[in-house]
This record gives sequence, C-alpha cells and structure tokens, in this order.
Amino acid sequence: NDIAQGILGDCWLLAGLACLAEFEGAIHNLFNETKITSDGKYHFHVYNAPNKNWEIIVVDDFIPCKHNTTEPCFAKPRENEIWVLLAEKAIAKWFGSYIQIQGAYTMVPFLILTDVGYCRSFNQQNFTTYTEYKTELLDARNRDSVKLNVVGNLSSDSVWYELENADKQNYVMAAWTTKDIPQQIGV
Repeated sequence: NDIAQGILGDCWLLAGLACLAEFEGAIHNLFNETKITSDGKYHFHVYNAPNKNWEIIVVDDFIPCKHNTTEPCFAKPRENEIWVLLAEKAIAKWFGSYIQIQGAYTMVPFLILTDVGYCRSFNQQNFTTYTEYKTELLDARNRDSVKLNVVGNLSSDSVWYELENADKQNYVMAAWTTKDIPQQIGV
C-alpha cells in the first residue's frame, strides 16, 4: 500500500518494488544508506545479469515535482516513503532517463533487483494450453531486451501446479496483461 503510480507508465517497476517489499530486507539491501543522508546522495544496487555482478547507481534526493508544488510527478509514495522515489530515480538513471522506464515486462524488476538470473513465465495460448518461457534480460541497461526462450507447452493444470509450488516455496510472482486483449483472443 506504500506505492501508487503517477503520470509515468512504470507500473511494471512499481509492482516489482511492491512485490520485493513483501520480503524482509529485499528493498533494504538495495540501498547502502538506511536513513536520510545530509548530502542527499544514495547508493542503489542494480544487478547486471549478463555480467553476473551488482553495480551501484548514485542518485540524489532531487525528485521531479509538479510545477510549484512538492507533489512528485511520477511514483506516489504514501506518507514519507522516500525509498520508492529514490528507487524509481535510480532505475531511470540505470536505463538512461525517466522516459526509458515507460513500459516494460513485469519480470524486469526481478531481473535487475535480484540476482535470480532468469525468470520463468507462462503465456496462455488457449483455454487449456500455456507456453513456458525462460525469460532473461540480454542487455541489462535496456528494458526492452527481454528474451523469451521457449521451454515448452504445459496444460493449465500443470501451470496451476507450478504456481502452487512456487507459492509454497515463497517465490516472488507477478502477472501482466497486454493492451489489446480482444484481438489476442480472436474477438
């Protein structure tokens, strides 16, 4: 409940941050600093999966706000949750600008904010069949470089079993939709 989206289409990032925030220490460990700093500088860790190493992005606490207000333009944290604004700024810097974080797959945060390496994803083909993918980021600084490597097809019962198993193991899970649902289902 600490995060709401602003005018930027980075729901993929904010949803990923919200998912990770459910795990003790996951967000805390992304920052070197755990309190407000006097110089306004913060060190944020991003995982470069192709290079298999953590990199540090330094950001300051100057946050873009609406004209003549103190209301942030982008992420809308509740109360004084500065970590959301700093994480969003660090990821914008990582990818090149705020505009570069406009839209992405929902698994991208897990690929750059954890050292998981790759994610499993499932795409529904029809009412009974799903395609499983091994999902990875080919270029750690390009959110659009997601590669979906086909693993195979699964029945809906098998996918449900996989999701239940992942839940029992306390894995992070997320879902997304596409913009043109009617066309994809043949309407």
